[in-house]
Amino acid sequence: GVNSGSSSKKRPKDGALTIKGTGRFWKLLGWITLGLFIFSVLLYIYNVRKNKDTYFAHYKEFGIDLPTAYEIHGIDVSHHQGKINWPMVKSMESQNLRIGFVFIKATEGYQLVDKSFTDNWFQAGLMGIPRGAYHFFIPGKSGARQAANFIKHVPKESGTLPPVIDIEQRYKVAPAIFRKELQEMLDSLEHYYQ
Repeated sequence: GVNSGSSSKKRPKDGALTIKGTGRFWKLLGWITLGLFIFSVLLYIYNVRKNKDTYFAHYKEFGIDLPTAYEIHGIDVSHHQGKINWPMVKSMESQNLRIGFVFIKATEGYQLVDKSFTDNWFQAGLMGIPRGAYHFFIPGKSGARQAANFIKHVPKESGTLPPVIDIEQRYKVAPAIFRKELQEMLDSLEHYYQ
């Protein structure tokens, strides 16, 4: 039996045995953990903002910020950039830094082909800029059909960079469906371009 005269134990109405004060301990531990988590996030944000120049540098010749911890830098392009002067891209240099590769938007979803893809692909290749193509992935749509669109329009050439899938948002698609369709596309592209 339970010693009903004990001050450290009490029997609740349902008959389970509990120890006095344990609820307060877990509540306090929860608040301390939450406080440490929030402090850590704020410290991280502060350090990134304070030390932005440590991680990125602005190159006005390129018109973009680039990370400083890498020796090779690349760009991605699509019809949104308009007509690209590829000889100028090839010759651009700033502070001993050059554009070392380019990813060119090829396709989106089931049917869309970027209207500048063919020209950008040809011109970047002509300039000898290492190039690869990317697909703008639409979550919730068949990954196999999206892969077929990409494969139909992106040539299988030696010396090109592997395909890239651009995922910008989930569009409220359930994570399991999102992963399933993405995996189908990845498997199809890997099989075709290996």
